[in-house]
Amino acid sequence: MTYPAPSQEASSGSLFCTYADPTSGANLVMVITAAPGTTASVLQAVAQSQATAQHVTASSVSGLGDAAYSMTLDDATTNSLHVATSIVVALKGSVTYDVTAEATLPQVEAVVRLLLG
Repeated sequence: MTYPAPSQEASSGSLFCTYADPTSGANLVMVITAAPGTTASVLQAVAQSQATAQHVTASSVSGLGDAAYSMTLDDATTNSLHVATSIVVALKGSVTYDVTAEATLPQVEAVVRLLLG
C-alpha cells in the first residue's frame, strides 16, 4: 500500500499525521505525543481500556520501545479494503506512539518500528 503525503497537525507536544488514500479510502493515522511520566503500566491500562471499548483484547508486543500493545478491530467487512483496522500503541522514553491503519498487524508494527528507529 502506498499512501500520499500526510495531512499534519501539531499542538502542545503532539504531532498528528493522517495518510488518506483518495482512491481506496484507506487511512493510516499516527499520533506521537510527549508524555513525561507515562509508565508501561499506564500504557497497558490505556490500551486495555481502548480495546475493551472496541470489544477486543489488547496484546503485549515485545521488542517495541519500553512497552507496546496491539489490537485488531473486527471491522474488515466495513472497511474500504476489507482489511481489519490494526492499532499499535508504544512507549519509548517519555514519548507515546499510536499508529492506526486499515492494514495487517505486522504492517502496523513495522511502521512503529520505523518510528522508534
